[in-house]
Amino acid sequence: MRMVLLISIVLAFLPCFAWAQEPENKETLQYDLTTAPQALYDDLVNKPQALQEVIGRESFTLLTALRYGLQHNTDILQSRLGLEITESGEQSAEGEFNPTISASVDTSRNRSPFQTTAAELTGRDSTDSISDSATLSLSKKFSPGTTLSANASVSRYSDLQTDDPDSNTSTLTLSLTQPLLRGYGMDINDAGQKIAALSSQAERARLSQNIAYTANSIVQNFWYYADAAESLAIVQTSMARLNGLMQEFDTLTARGLYDAGDRGVIEARLAERQSTLLASEDLLRSYRNSLGLSMGVGDAERDQIPLPEYTLYRAQEIGKQTYERYLAHAKETRGDLIGERLSSDQQEIRLQLSENNLLPDLSVVGSVGKERVNTGTGISDTIRTIHDGNSADSWSMGMSLSYPIGNDSAQADLRAQRATQLSQKLRVRDLERSITFSIAEAYESLESTRAQMTQSETTFNNFLQVYKKQLADFRLGKASLFDLLQTEDALTNAESSLASMMVSYYRQLANFRYETDTLLSTKQQDALVFEEKRFLSAAFLE
Repeated sequence: MRMVLLISIVLAFLPCFAWAQEPENKETLQYDLTTAPQALYDDLVNKPQALQEVIGRESFTLLTALRYGLQHNTDILQSRLGLEITESGEQSAEGEFNPTISASVDTSRNRSPFQTTAAELTGRDSTDSISDSATLSLSKKFSPGTTLSANASVSRYSDLQTDDPDSNTSTLTLSLTQPLLRGYGMDINDAGQKIAALSSQAERARLSQNIAYTANSIVQNFWYYADAAESLAIVQTSMARLNGLMQEFDTLTARGLYDAGDRGVIEARLAERQSTLLASEDLLRSYRNSLGLSMGVGDAERDQIPLPEYTLYRAQEIGKQTYERYLAHAKETRGDLIGERLSSDQQEIRLQLSENNLLPDLSVVGSVGKERVNTGTGISDTIRTIHDGNSADSWSMGMSLSYPIGNDSAQADLRAQRATQLSQKLRVRDLERSITFSIAEAYESLESTRAQMTQSETTFNNFLQVYKKQLADFRLGKASLFDLLQTEDALTNAESSLASMMVSYYRQLANFRYETDTLLSTKQQDALVFEEKRFLSAAFLE
């Protein structure tokens, strides 16, 4: 019995050394959101699955949580809709330079009485005529602001009270309008397209940042959930040790090595562990709900999230040179910073438009045309007018100028745009500083956690050796029950501290990689990697 219990206890702590070994099987989530966020959606979002289908198909690991969360998180779905809206705006802006064609057909009949004098001259007391007309127009605006339009029309007039032939007229006119001051130049007339394109790029960058932010939230909540699950398992392990110790105590008491009255001390310790167990279960439910919320799991389904499967091991240290590389990478690729820079570019264009609106509206307008007149009856004679008949050429040239006195509206808009531009530049500068500070803080937290994890490992190993020695002495009647229970308390606390520090290390690592925009990036060789196994105490319970 003693040998079996000793082997069981030793086996309980063998997995704690597994974290120092290089994992054999690793799962890595690798997506480059800075260049191809659409690939993420093609792979995940466009084929959403229910929670039961995801868990039924694979064990509940960090990658399972990420796959489901990136499909169902409402913030990401709303960002994607926002991207579709801006892309529609870009398409609309491009349509400003599409040709416009219009056509119209009109027919009218005019009956009216003549005045007395007109009736005496014509011998008729009224008029009765029909007018038909058809018009076709085509216009096109070009980047310099030039608007070119062509207009062709055919009309026919018929007097129903006489035998006179119909009068047919065809007209062809080509017109050009060119602004000379306000609205002149490709920089002004292409501004709408540029702003719309920059808006889409900014929204796409912010979508990428939102995906990374959501992924980091899921990672953080998963590790909180895993930490709570591990804490619960450690309490269960401690209770199993105490139950085994109680059985040994009864055996040793029967041999006269200890006083049977001391059994109540072990029972009291078990009662304390039971209370801790209940608190750990409540904490586990709380973190499970937080994880489900970040994943987008419905309220009714959150209780269905199973316990996580994971392992913890020491990752490669991040050196100072690597830190500098991460910092440079983040300043070039972080979606929120890219979005603010693109918004700043948009504001530069809007400011240019406001300055343009201060200019007088001066335009030159010119047109050339040809008109043909013929007589005849019927549609064919009307169409033939285009080819023969009396013709006349015409042209016109003119200029138009308008400018509101004071131009207060344009002046006020310019001041507002300049203030907005300055505010946007300040946001970009402050965000760059904030990112630098956040990365430095995340790096320091990561290194501090690593040091604490090393200290926790040393403490755990020391208490493990002390517990083993006291347990051996206790079985020989050489150690007090009180000292053994105190050491068991210290061992349980050290085990819990080590597990928490290792979980904290991976939370800090995930946060550092989120801040440096490498959490889901294929550009970095040391992407966030997790091996899917349990840690520490679970082996004892199995």
